[in-house]
Amino acid sequence: RIHVFLKNELRTNYHERMVSPIDKTFCFNKVKNFCSFNPENEKKIFLIGDSHMEHISENFLKKIKDRNVNYISMNRANCIYLPNFSRINKKTKKEDENCTIQSQFLIKKNILKNKNSIVILGGLFYDYFLNKDFKWSYQNKSNLNVMEGFINGINELLLNDVNVFLVYPIPAVGWHVPRRLMNE
Repeated sequence: RIHVFLKNELRTNYHERMVSPIDKTFCFNKVKNFCSFNPENEKKIFLIGDSHMEHISENFLKKIKDRNVNYISMNRANCIYLPNFSRINKKTKKEDENCTIQSQFLIKKNILKNKNSIVILGGLFYDYFLNKDFKWSYQNKSNLNVMEGFINGINELLLNDVNVFLVYPIPAVGWHVPRRLMNE
């Protein structure tokens, strides 16, 4: 009953829509060699967050592609901007390779070398700050909690002449919308 265009659109994974213009790999979940669009432009906009930010990443690129800005996408699953933190699986106690202290440092380094850039941060903050049942924990060597680490990371950017915008979490409906639409 669903039009073939809509059916095909709903079956495409959101994280497989943006591809690096350089190495033709998917932009989502990169820990280095982040996707950079219009790199010839000096003014930079970084979009950093989890899968919720990845959902808006492609449309954001469409909105700014004709402007004189370099757009860098740095979105990773279950990983918001938390310098000096790594993500740990609560069950296995193993560090996730997509969200390590080193990968967080690389993001911070890329941003700080570009004064007066714009950083747009977002994610499902509830899971990181309040959800005790979240399957991941975040650890650092300074005994900071996640909220303190997040605030410190933002303050460091602001103190280094970076413009920071926070995107409040995108509301979740509580089910997988494409599957529900397709009755799967």
